[in-house]
Amino acid sequence: MIDLIVRFDQWFILLIHRNAFLKRLDPIVYLISILGSSMFTFPFTMLCMYLNLRLGMELFSSLALCFFAVQFCKYKIQRWRPYHGMMGIEAYGKREIESSFPSGHSSAVVAMSVCLNPYLHLPFLLILAAAIVGYTRIHLGHHYPSDVVGGMIVGAILSTFVVFLLS
Repeated sequence: MIDLIVRFDQWFILLIHRNAFLKRLDPIVYLISILGSSMFTFPFTMLCMYLNLRLGMELFSSLALCFFAVQFCKYKIQRWRPYHGMMGIEAYGKREIESSFPSGHSSAVVAMSVCLNPYLHLPFLLILAAAIVGYTRIHLGHHYPSDVVGGMIVGAILSTFVVFLLS
């Protein structure tokens, strides 16, 4: 089963990286990817905390818990990033030194989606946003698809737990 996942990961990322048109979109894709970074999530969380303390606390708690869980998994699993582990994969943007699994950006965006859904009631839009940010991490050469799915699972489970605890 793991061999099948690894082969799919490699096939999918090569499919993207061999497409010249898609590679021309790198600057735009990079900007979308920022939605999952602390450069966006921290100020957004502070704004939410100012506007709605409960939502802000749910976001802050979920993101903090996801951050620590993702860092623990990265430390334990030690999976090379695609630009280290595959020939022909060139990363766009800052090259991370930490390992690849799970995706912190994907974890953060899913955590934010879970926390925002009770207030916005737009589950399809929030899931779509999380999927798009997940795709950007693969497109930019920073993650394999299974890294993104792993990050999404971490974000969904931990943020659901936080929202349940704080409600």
